[in-house]
Amino acid sequence: MKSPKIESILIAAGLLAALALWYVIFGLEGGNSWLKISFSSVLLASVSLWIMGRKASALFKYRKRHLLIGPGSALLLYGIFWAGKLVLTALFPAARTAIGSVYTAGFCWGLIYLLEKSLTPVIISHALWSVSAFVFFPFA
Repeated sequence: MKSPKIESILIAAGLLAALALWYVIFGLEGGNSWLKISFSSVLLASVSLWIMGRKASALFKYRKRHLLIGPGSALLLYGIFWAGKLVLTALFPAARTAIGSVYTAGFCWGLIYLLEKSLTPVIISHALWSVSAFVFFPFA
């Protein structure tokens, strides 16, 4: 187990790394955005799991209800995004994205984690939402 001081330093370093990667993804021209996002996500997740050590396994508790919560929340959030897009474009014809919905999704996924104490339904929901929104039923 790492000492609290070392753990705090590692967390601060992780936050700085996340900030730097955010700049690389969105601030620098060139390269494939999806690859940059994927690489950054895997790197940060790996570092986070390493910092947590043995405590990391507690994040992935599985219960059968997660198979309902994950897809159900993905469907609900997809509906929220569509409604947000329709309302925004009706009120503001120049609005092309519902950026506020991003915060709604983050809040909902955070709430699911707080209630379930597991990342499993959050991962299921986020994966299904992403595939739905970007592959099968894009918002455009």
